[in-house]
Amino acid sequence: MVGSTRPVVLALAVVLVASALAPAPASGADPIVQETTAELDGEAVRTTLAYDVPDAVSELTVRVRALGDGATLVETRGFDRTATTEFEWRGAADPRVVVRIPTDDRAVVTGDGWAVAARPASGVSYSYRGSDPGFETRYGVAGEGYAADPLAYLGPHRTAAVTAADERTTLVVATPPDPDVGPAKSFLRVAPGRFDFGVRRDGTTAFVIPTRESERRRQLAGVTSATSFWVSSDAVAMETTGTAFSHEYVHTRLGAVGEGSAAWLTEGSADYFGRTFALNAGAGEYGQFRERLAASQYDPDRTAVTLADRSTWRGTLANYRKGAHVLAALDAEIRSRTDGEHTLADVFAARAGDPFESHADFRATVVSVTGADLGPWLDRYAAGDDLPPLPENPSAFVYGGDLDPDGDGTGSAAEVRGGSHPFVAGSQTTTPTPAPTATPTATRRRLRRRRRHRRPHRRRRPATRPGSALSRQPRRSSSASRSSSRAAGADGAERRGCRSARTGRRLLLSEPVADTLGLAALGALVVPAVFRRRSLGELRVAPSADEYVAPLRTDRLLRGHTRRMEQTWLQDTESVRRSVSARCPESRGWSSARGRAPRPPRSR
Repeated sequence: MVGSTRPVVLALAVVLVASALAPAPASGADPIVQETTAELDGEAVRTTLAYDVPDAVSELTVRVRALGDGATLVETRGFDRTATTEFEWRGAADPRVVVRIPTDDRAVVTGDGWAVAARPASGVSYSYRGSDPGFETRYGVAGEGYAADPLAYLGPHRTAAVTAADERTTLVVATPPDPDVGPAKSFLRVAPGRFDFGVRRDGTTAFVIPTRESERRRQLAGVTSATSFWVSSDAVAMETTGTAFSHEYVHTRLGAVGEGSAAWLTEGSADYFGRTFALNAGAGEYGQFRERLAASQYDPDRTAVTLADRSTWRGTLANYRKGAHVLAALDAEIRSRTDGEHTLADVFAARAGDPFESHADFRATVVSVTGADLGPWLDRYAAGDDLPPLPENPSAFVYGGDLDPDGDGTGSAAEVRGGSHPFVAGSQTTTPTPAPTATPTATRRRLRRRRRHRRPHRRRRPATRPGSALSRQPRRSSSASRSSSRAAGADGAERRGCRSARTGRRLLLSEPVADTLGLAALGALVVPAVFRRRSLGELRVAPSADEYVAPLRTDRLLRGHTRRMEQTWLQDTESVRRSVSARCPESRGWSSARGRAPRPPRSR
């Protein structure tokens, strides 16, 4: 009804992960347009948000969330600032808000005469008369540059385009350094239909920026925002399977694919599929691929991480490294249990970019898509801290069976059928990948539990004979009996009734040996405690064991203790020898080599 006023709230999604689509304007109505323009301003980016407000709009409130994240306000026109991030329109024409956003190595990255910047997160709410006018956003640059909402590159550049399966990808390459983008273009040509999970885009933009080091001393890799992403110039060479180019490409297909207890899937899937797709496209070497895919540092005996519990891996790279490791093993499990009918990519393709809300949601989807009972497997390795074994057979990593990553003239699928290695020319493979049933980690845990609860073995002690010189009689030695039998003869009757006594198996230690055993016992307690020290879920490098053991080698107290033990053993041994000689004068005496006395034969 004409004259009525209805409030409408429209929230724009934060860039860097995904962008929500604004409602389309009603037919014949002029929309509210936000024109965002970026320009280089030293080591920051100056961003202007200008608004075209139609006559049907009576009230407009703008929120610029970047002002709460380090950005500074430069000027406003036609707005009153009502809060740190909020501005109310006064009804003036050509209203705008100008902010200056410093570099943060993600939303804004700057260099010598260039910058790449994401459109700042913002939102509007408005009141209107009549039909809803809707809201539109546009992104551009002032001066030399290239914008593909929500990312823009500011500085000299050139462009290149690749079209495959009706999908166009534009590469915006910084000049300098103007790297060779041939390997990246080759990847983009084979990706549609093989590496895209069935998700197609109208267009994708890849910004190739100069390689630099951030203020935190880590090399910048890449960032994806909706269908645009940027990577460093060395990533387009595709020299290794861990290239950021294929990693960010996966993000353009899946986006933020995990939430809640499944949040690890967002980076874990990009890391695993990014490496696997690059390998199938001919990048890197298979041996290096397996080595980098293995996440042995997250073995629970070293650093325990539960992927479904974000608090155990926050601040680490476990969602990348262990996430990729677990997904690689899951992919092999799916192939094995479905006889190659399904792969892990089918699970993600079934959601078509719809994120998994929890571990239970992901678990249910895996079981539903594959038809295999993989719920307990996922509970153990994704909801538990165990680390599964990686598949040994390279056929578990094949995507795009018509591709020839090793360049031997035969496609991967044909090589797998013929028993050849799909990624190493001239190499043979073994039997198909078996379904893993146990892990070395689980075996070690069971053995530790058995040792922990097992009672120490106790030898049975014979009853002592009244009047004996010894207080106990250890068990009979078969070798001693054989020696006594050989010594028996005509004088056997005289020995009848003479029962020799033996000490137990006493070990006579010299001082160096005693010191060594003492150090070993202390080391068994000290060294493991040193190396099991943890911080933020990562294993810290502990000092050398020599720093802990060396001082003990000169500990006089320890040396004196071992010397007193040795003297006690020698005294006990000498007393036994005298007792045996006195009671059995015809015996052959004490066997010092074996630490026991020969026993005369029993009377028959």
